[in-house]
Amino acid sequence: MSEKLVTDKDYADFYQSGWNAQKSQRQDYFSTQAAVALETRSIFPDFVVFEDEDLLIVNKPAGLNTHRTDMQHLGILEIAQDYHGGIDLFAVNRLDNVTSGATVLAKNKDSYNALREQFGNKDQPDMRKMYVALLDGHVSDTKPAEITTYIAPTNTKPFKMKVVKPSHPNAKDAVTQFTPLALYQDPDTQALFTLTQARIFTGRTHQIRISAAQALAPTIRGISGDPLYNPESQTTPRCMLHSYEVDFRHPRTQKLHKIIAYPTDDFLYQFEGLRLLRRFV
Repeated sequence: MSEKLVTDKDYADFYQSGWNAQKSQRQDYFSTQAAVALETRSIFPDFVVFEDEDLLIVNKPAGLNTHRTDMQHLGILEIAQDYHGGIDLFAVNRLDNVTSGATVLAKNKDSYNALREQFGNKDQPDMRKMYVALLDGHVSDTKPAEITTYIAPTNTKPFKMKVVKPSHPNAKDAVTQFTPLALYQDPDTQALFTLTQARIFTGRTHQIRISAAQALAPTIRGISGDPLYNPESQTTPRCMLHSYEVDFRHPRTQKLHKIIAYPTDDFLYQFEGLRLLRRFV
């Protein structure tokens, strides 16, 4: 049992950082309210999509970190620990602040180590990490495409990744399969958007975000509302990336689990007013 990590000051800082994020990253009212509401112990169970003696899987809202940082004193991990009376929890996967969806927390080190091994093995057939993203633009080919991009961190702030050559000393391969699902249009501006499924085979920082902005250019400009890799996007007030499925073998039972975290309200809200032009699948 660890000490309780959440203090009154943490909550006060969390409120302030949430409103700052709303201003700087164009996150809308719904996203901010979801993050603030998540603090409330009585609401926390609504975000839980799976729990047993070893694991806790939460549908994290956009605007909330996976764990505390210097910039934001509360993450989903600390809120979950607080709700469970201060137990130790370990983040198996880490979603960006602007990304919503399935966040896997382990309740013990054995489960954490076992799942980290699965998540880190891109050749593991039973392990799948699936996302859905709304992209600015239209794809030139509607068939599924597996893309390998080599990326490395920059020295800029805020922290970003960049596409590099495989020979770069800090290069890491980022393997993503993009599957176009549907084409939408804004009837007012005539702008086109592609709803896309993204499966990641590697767990690199900002992998889907930078691959969508760089590897799918020029017909795709990036993920709608992405403040880092598609800063010109004015179409949506949040980054339209959601982790909706994670598949793995349970660390204790070895049973195959398929966990679904349905898109959050603020994600679905952005489709209101868009016209469906075509389904690809």
